[in-house]
Amino acid sequence: MIGVARAGSFTSAANHLAISQSALTKSVADVERLLGTAIFDRLPRGVTLTDAGRVFIPRAERIVADTQELFAGLDALSRLETGHVDVGVAPAGFAAFLEVPLARFAHQHRGIQVHVREGVEEDMARGVISGELDLLLGSRLFLDQWTQLIVVSVAPLKNFLIARPDHPLRQIERPELSDIAAYPLVLPSTGFAMQVLIDELFRAGGLVGATPQYVCNHFASVCNLVRATDAISPVVSLSEPAAALGAEFHIIEGVLELDGLELAVGWSVGRQLNAAAEAFLDSLLA
Repeated sequence: MIGVARAGSFTSAANHLAISQSALTKSVADVERLLGTAIFDRLPRGVTLTDAGRVFIPRAERIVADTQELFAGLDALSRLETGHVDVGVAPAGFAAFLEVPLARFAHQHRGIQVHVREGVEEDMARGVISGELDLLLGSRLFLDQWTQLIVVSVAPLKNFLIARPDHPLRQIERPELSDIAAYPLVLPSTGFAMQVLIDELFRAGGLVGATPQYVCNHFASVCNLVRATDAISPVVSLSEPAAALGAEFHIIEGVLELDGLELAVGWSVGRQLNAAAEAFLDSLLA
């Protein structure tokens, strides 16, 4: 129909569309019969639009253009040329574990928008379940508490303690748990699995539960607290204590043996990941 209107004749339209004139004429007639009105006035040479045709053809052109745009957009999504993914991180200190996969993903998929949000673990988990977030990066021990989440391990986490370089514990060659318990602790907010594990470890050793003097999820603030006080803070890492931390802090290993610490990613059981989120998940697990 649109081709005939643009060409001004069935013959020209048929040649342009590479179909027979009879097939095109029948197709137009079928549509006119379905609509119950003529779209074209047939002239000795060519066609012109009827009043109904002048209403029908512009709208048909818009529908075709919108349809083409729709399919082009869907095709771009499937090829990961465009899209959007919301990633939650909890606690905030775990954002450091996103640095490498996020940069790799951004390099490979430059047209996809990525929003990273940090927050309290419970809020982040509920955000994934409700659909506000696509993925949540956190501790497996925490994520496994939520039956509404599918949880996959990313990597095991190593743990150690940091204290200021001139901390009194530096004078003890092999500090024990009771030595650690004598000093203030900096721990993440309640709900993070590490606090639960440390509390259980203290109680198993006959010590008072691990009550933190400072509660903080922001690693830069944790470091400042440790530098300024006698406080000790546990640190989790994907590798052994980094050289940078060793240069700034006294590293204490082998005292807090926390089993089962794993970096993991979770997403909602009831929601299918979009193509961008699936690609980001692949980047995390690479």
